[in-house]
Amino acid sequence: RLFIPRARFLFMFDIRTDTVTFLLGASVLALFALLVYLSVGVFGVLLLPFLLLMVYTLPGGILRTTGTDGVRLALLVLDGVLIGWILAEYLGSPPLDGSGEFVFSVGTVLFALGFASMSAGLYGIWRYYHVLTTPTSDVASVDEGTVEIEGEIEPARETVTAPVSNEDCVVYKYDAVQRRRFLSKKHSSVVESDRDGCPFYVDDGTGRVLVDPDGSRIDVDNHEVERFEPQSSGYDRETTVKEVRVPDEGHLYVFGTARWSDEHGQTVIGDGIPLFKISDSSESELTERYRRITLAGFVVALLSVPSGMWLILRSSGVL
Repeated sequence: RLFIPRARFLFMFDIRTDTVTFLLGASVLALFALLVYLSVGVFGVLLLPFLLLMVYTLPGGILRTTGTDGVRLALLVLDGVLIGWILAEYLGSPPLDGSGEFVFSVGTVLFALGFASMSAGLYGIWRYYHVLTTPTSDVASVDEGTVEIEGEIEPARETVTAPVSNEDCVVYKYDAVQRRRFLSKKHSSVVESDRDGCPFYVDDGTGRVLVDPDGSRIDVDNHEVERFEPQSSGYDRETTVKEVRVPDEGHLYVFGTARWSDEHGQTVIGDGIPLFKISDSSESELTERYRRITLAGFVVALLSVPSGMWLILRSSGVL
């Protein structure tokens, strides 16, 4: 996660997202603009804003979802599809015939799958490396910089109340999800998302340190799911609200960046590079999870990228 926590996308449209997702979206737009230019010319690029406006206004809120992980995966797949298409458009000589179009389509799907899998593998190895090589610190010896601690939760002040479970906690996040129909198919769309929290201490017996949970990735088992019918709620259709919360007591693992806070008058662990994670899993459990993500991502990429690229170039008349 980068330091810019949110960005306004397409100026007048209030799509609020994290910076990584914003950059992935920008790369999709840039690749699509290049493809349009190679296919149609400058005139096609001038029509791009109108096309984006049309896609944005499609029913179901397809581009207005705030489900970050799903959106990132979709954008990665789109990047792969567009790269494969651009290669065929730029390198290919004759137009594709019926069989060539089928081979090209299969190659593009394989390339996109491999591209997304390779990105997932890089995501896993990046976090695996940092979690594995950062030693778990005694709270009493925490200094400024990247830190990893474990200890017991102690609220620093009044806690917050999670809206679905109505339980006291130090941080919660919820998503309201609806099933919407588009082109005769149903898909899930996040129509509302919110989070709240308050600073809390982590005490490991050697001392305690303040944690500001704003911007953290919450990875805990405390989940609550509730379904609302339109007759008994403010939603316009059946809605599933998914909540995750960090309770106001219990054992916790925190990986983040420690820095001095003038506001609190002490060192605070908060958001920063490489990541900010609050979890009820241990360090060994997290590293094993990232190791599996890395292995699976690179295996799929190793199989899909070369075969997809070969099919794309073959169908385009390059090979």
